[in-house]
Amino acid sequence: RSFNRLKEYFDKLDMRLIEQRGVSVFNTEYGLYGSSSLFNVFELFKQIGLKGCFVDLGSGDGRVALLASLFTTSVGIEGDAKLHELALEAKKSLQEDIPELSKCELVHGDYTTMDLSKYEVIFIYADHDWPDWFQKKLKKECKATLYSLQNIYRPDLLKKGKTFWVEQTPFVSYVLDGVSSSE
Repeated sequence: RSFNRLKEYFDKLDMRLIEQRGVSVFNTEYGLYGSSSLFNVFELFKQIGLKGCFVDLGSGDGRVALLASLFTTSVGIEGDAKLHELALEAKKSLQEDIPELSKCELVHGDYTTMDLSKYEVIFIYADHDWPDWFQKKLKKECKATLYSLQNIYRPDLLKKGKTFWVEQTPFVSYVLDGVSSSE
């Protein structure tokens, strides 16, 4: 029931954004906004048995971080102020119907400058190349599993794990062991 309510809310938001902008994907100062399929991400979370402290890097309208809170504590970090406001609005609108959303914190900020060491599961929709310095930061700071939606942009310094397929969508896992050579 909680998933269906969440999906219904974001399906309506997607339609509203398409009506307003004429497109469902657009550029922001921080990268590309494109909505993730809640169904596909939900199926991934069930496949991996999502647990542990979760973070969505570049969380956009908050849908993935909010969905993760149905499984575990979650954080969504978004740099774009307008998208962050959409996420806060979604949480506020849905929290009475879905009390689990209280386990989700929505943060406005630049995840590349934040300490990510407390997270055990990291999610990202990679919409551009992975800078070497950011990959090194992840390798050094994090003892986690990173799941990247899509595999068009791939980190070349991170240890690739299993690829999970949901419908025709790949979610590629990477093992972050919190150990970095002195690069």
